[in-house]
Amino acid sequence: MVHGRPLLLTLLLASCGRLGFDPRAVDAGDDSALDVVDGSAADLTLELHLTFEGTLDDEAKRRPVGCVGSCPAIASSGTGLVGTFDGSACLSIASAPELETQSFTVAVWFRATSTGVESMFGKPLNGVTSFNNSFELYKTAAGNVIFATPGFTSTEAGQFTDASWHHAAATYAGGQIATYLDGVAGAMASLSTSYAGDALLIGCDLDQNTVVAQFVGELDDVRYYSRVLSAVEIAALAQ
Repeated sequence: MVHGRPLLLTLLLASCGRLGFDPRAVDAGDDSALDVVDGSAADLTLELHLTFEGTLDDEAKRRPVGCVGSCPAIASSGTGLVGTFDGSACLSIASAPELETQSFTVAVWFRATSTGVESMFGKPLNGVTSFNNSFELYKTAAGNVIFATPGFTSTEAGQFTDASWHHAAATYAGGQIATYLDGVAGAMASLSTSYAGDALLIGCDLDQNTVVAQFVGELDDVRYYSRVLSAVEIAALAQ
């Protein structure tokens, strides 16, 4: 990852009033799709859900969300409200057993507006002293969407070549990784992960106590499930 001047990881709790709607949500008329992915009583494995519907709060389990550096703005993006990341903003969610599972799915809508190695969703592994990650979903300068685990092992979900909205997801269970870009299955690999109690980071990474790989663009509908979603469920999220 990119390196820079060491910074202390400062968390500033962010909260604001709720308004608007989720522009990346599945069509409200598609009840069958919503039943399996909306985090209601039908699926309590949705452990974290950031919708940016006028607030930076977690809509799934009401976990506290803090800001690293600055907080992302919430802005309209044509069809609704999204989180706007300017290269200095990042979100942090404290670790919990439900966020350090051996079976999980991570998913996010993103629109990247600059080139470079930029992190969308990750969990450092001893980030204060190391460069490792328990997992990380990031993009490269060439538009490759990569999912990485400890030891810098990684697999590619796919590549994008424009500044449009895209959906990225990855699942992990039993040492097997499956990746998706825009609902289409990408590479699979045998990778393993481990945890050290680090916080989840949205929009940046932490390498040796230095905040790096800050995302530039917009993020929305950020999700962590403590189970593996099926390909059908991920395709529904990508609609």
